[in-house]
Amino acid sequence: MKIDIPATAGKKIRLIIEMMHAGCLIPFPTYITQKEKLAVYVGSHYAYLPYTVKNQKLIVRLFSDGLPESYSKHIQPVTRSGRTIIYGPYENIPPYKTVYLKIHFETNAQFLVVASHERILEVSHWGNIAVEENMEVQHRGAILKGPFSRLDYQRDYRESRPSVHQFMLLPASASDVYYRDSIGNVSTSRMRQLSDAVQLLIQPRFPLFGGWKTAYTVGYNVPSYEYLYHSGNRFCLKMRLVDHLFDNFVDENFILKIILPEEATSVKWLISLTPYPVTKRPLERHYTYLDTVGRPVVVISKSNMVENHIQDFELYYTWQRSKIIREPMMVSVAALVLFFSIIVCVRLDFSISKGQLKLDELTDSISELHDQRTVACEQWADAIEKYCTSKDATALAVARKKAEQELKSSTQQISDLQRQLKKICSDAAEKVRKLKYFFLRKRCVAGKVSRQDYQEVAANFRIRINDAMEKNIHTLYSI
Repeated sequence: MKIDIPATAGKKIRLIIEMMHAGCLIPFPTYITQKEKLAVYVGSHYAYLPYTVKNQKLIVRLFSDGLPESYSKHIQPVTRSGRTIIYGPYENIPPYKTVYLKIHFETNAQFLVVASHERILEVSHWGNIAVEENMEVQHRGAILKGPFSRLDYQRDYRESRPSVHQFMLLPASASDVYYRDSIGNVSTSRMRQLSDAVQLLIQPRFPLFGGWKTAYTVGYNVPSYEYLYHSGNRFCLKMRLVDHLFDNFVDENFILKIILPEEATSVKWLISLTPYPVTKRPLERHYTYLDTVGRPVVVISKSNMVENHIQDFELYYTWQRSKIIREPMMVSVAALVLFFSIIVCVRLDFSISKGQLKLDELTDSISELHDQRTVACEQWADAIEKYCTSKDATALAVARKKAEQELKSSTQQISDLQRQLKKICSDAAEKVRKLKYFFLRKRCVAGKVSRQDYQEVAANFRIRINDAMEKNIHTLYSI
């Protein structure tokens, strides 16, 4: 701590120094049961000053209702009145002198410490600043000895039970507040709107005893017009470095991340109202929706934060205000390209699917006509075989005439379908052309033919029909 006050010989300066000591309360004993509650304060009788102190008095007020179990008496004078212990007055104390002071007393203090805390501010020039607090809270009190009893915990009527039951103060304009942990939303929280703040009750899913810890996230939105100022393209963000987490909090490892708009430049960190140093880390990059080069992230860290550090910071940066329409333009162009592509696709005639349906229809019709030709040929072959036994030339002539008519009709229809098929698929039309059809030739027999010769002719005819049918079936499958 530096004090820039001019002092001359013979003059007096009145100073009031307020110090916050963290870690001075030590649980004693180290392990206790669920109902015990004792602690030890360890400090010094004298103020730690670089000057000679002519007169000093130390007053210790215990914040518990019970009387102290024991306290240091090796330096006199010392008096006790109820919960107040008075040491001194002492005279002519040399600089930086310390004398061990120990007070053992009963306390219901929660010994809560924020082991790690990450505060994220995302600045949007669309009128909103998103705030998110990620915290891990530990209970540094005496470690619980023995089992935990839910019944004893519910029957514990102490003013401050071993649990996180604290109020977090948010800005008065905070909205869309949420409180959740790794499982999800924590429904045990309550929120109340005050005149100058939003009071949020922080109560995790389970109580905290010594050595236990919990992690949770608190987030909310605030309007940017209350914290973001500008002059032309130069902007200034003025917000609290840290909010009120809970009463008498100690934040051991605090990290502040400020996500600025994309392409923000000339970032300048200025702590004008905070008289304590912080550590500025290198700029990081954060990528979110529609980002191309990423958003600059200012990272600030500090250890051992307390309520007295709740002060404002100022962050300056330059950003072209005309770039606010960049992302809407990207969305508009993408939508325009999408709609134009849909219009083009709808207007194009993709004949592949239509041609395939027509091709299937034609090939099915050709297959049916070919089956009709096959049936006609088989009927003619049956008539020839029957003629061997019946010698009925009239029946053979009728069967031949009927078969020739059916073959001629089917062949003509296949030819018509082939011409239509050629317009869609020339390869399939060429295969249809190769389909063999049968022309049964009339044979004029002069005189008599032996029975054996006739049977051989009929058998060869049947073989030729079967061979042609097999080849045509393969051709149809290939189509």
